[in-house]
Amino acid sequence: MDYTLFLDRLGEYGLDDLELYIQVMDKNEIYFDHNNKVTYNKVRSNGVGIRIFKNSKTSFVYTSLNIDAMDRAIRIAVSNISNQQKQNNCELPASTEKEEFR
Repeated sequence: MDYTLFLDRLGEYGLDDLELYIQVMDKNEIYFDHNNKVTYNKVRSNGVGIRIFKNSKTSFVYTSLNIDAMDRAIRIAVSNISNQQKQNNCELPASTEKEEFR
């Protein structure tokens, strides 16, 4: 995934921080019936939570793991942040490991 979109949005919207929480889940279902028939079903689902921080306010959105959907979700979070109350200590927790994506 190209993370430059998110770095660009930080500057474009004047955000203090932007956090992604990406989840990918595999679900395996196995059914056994009384006739010794076995049915197997595998389902993969994914999504991303996006939390933004600006001027001691935060906004959170959740969407599919698709770059266009994530871009729309960031715009929604930015538009919703003006309705939020300012909070103390409204920032990302300090990280012990930082990874450069660019």
